[in-house]
Amino acid sequence: EKLRQAKSNSSGEGDEIYKTEFTRDQIAPQIQQNFAFVPWAPLIFTSATQGLNVTKLFELTEDIGQRRRTKVATGPLNKLIASLTDRQPPAGLKNKRPKINYGTQTSTNPPTFTLFGTYPDLIHFSYRRYIENGLRATYDFGGTPIVVEFRSKREER
Repeated sequence: EKLRQAKSNSSGEGDEIYKTEFTRDQIAPQIQQNFAFVPWAPLIFTSATQGLNVTKLFELTEDIGQRRRTKVATGPLNKLIASLTDRQPPAGLKNKRPKINYGTQTSTNPPTFTLFGTYPDLIHFSYRRYIENGLRATYDFGGTPIVVEFRSKREER
């Protein structure tokens, strides 16, 4: 609402939303709430007319580009996965319990991790998020999505 008012009150002298810190402080929590599904994405306020934070935006873009190309060695990745699954194993269904045996990084840009085990189709989306959060807590993937895939360690016949 404040953003709409600022746009309608704009006199062409600059971005109205930046006239006070109070307005930015009010809008930031609303934006973060609306985009809660991407908590890893940084929020930066810019002004094209005044050049506010434009340089910072380009620096952030370069930094995120480097994070997207991060490579995680298989050994440390498997130690992390083992630690996460020991702390919280994936839930099963009836007599079937998924188990993650090992993982590897299969791509960069965005970082993609493939985890191999039994009954990968039974792994709940919340467990995928748990693994993703563990990866983010250990490695700096701020500003970039990461993909976590689960596959059967045995080839399907």
